[in-house]
Amino acid sequence: MDNKQFVSENFVIPQILETKQFRLRMLSVDDVEKDYEAVMETQARFHSMGYDWPREGFTIEENLADLKQHQQEFLNRDAFAYTVVSLDESRILGVYILILLKLMALTRLYGCGCGKVSTTKDLIQFCLGK
Repeated sequence: MDNKQFVSENFVIPQILETKQFRLRMLSVDDVEKDYEAVMETQARFHSMGYDWPREGFTIEENLADLKQHQQEFLNRDAFAYTVVSLDESRILGVYILILLKLMALTRLYGCGCGKVSTTKDLIQFCLGK
């Protein structure tokens, strides 16, 4: 593994984690509408925490571009963006993004019951394949 790789080539990337409360799986362009809805529902919350994302006027097209980038990074094994969804896939509850740059899990949670999905222990076990 060279310094630019996040994980070794033989590392099996976890694809899904399912608990009694939520499912964690790769964030993809197929999630654009539900992801955009979740982002916009919590825009004021992000801004109140000092973030300037998503900006005023943020569009679904911009969200799609973000999701394309996250999906490609996942497929290239450069970073891993997982969406946290309800078991019936009707609602996005949050996103976990793991990136080499900071060597940490960045968490973007979308309100409404997020306490139920912010289980770092489950995420770590999932990432370690346990």
